[in-house]
Amino acid sequence: MKKVILLRRKDDFRAIFRGGRRKDSPLFGAVFKKNQLEYPRFAFVAPRSVDKRATARNKLKRMAREWVRKNFSLFTNPVDVVIVFKKEAIKYPRFNFYKELDKIFKQINI
Repeated sequence: MKKVILLRRKDDFRAIFRGGRRKDSPLFGAVFKKNQLEYPRFAFVAPRSVDKRATARNKLKRMAREWVRKNFSLFTNPVDVVIVFKKEAIKYPRFNFYKELDKIFKQINI
């Protein structure tokens, strides 16, 4: 199984937020932009406004990374995606959380 390639550089984030397209869901917002690489890259952002506890925010990011890892074959186009979680995401059960992720990635048409 492939390891999920994560975005880490500040310049990459800046480029995505300035020139990327946006899609919203009740649980999170997605910002995405095509990249010049041969593979997709991802970033998951859980601001402190979602929950004060770092453990809760980390859980959201782990669940999203796991979904992407399991569904990596869906991502055929080279694209950079940043998922920014909303406050409602912390309350959703795992199954519904994964369904929303599936919906947002289908909207992105990856």
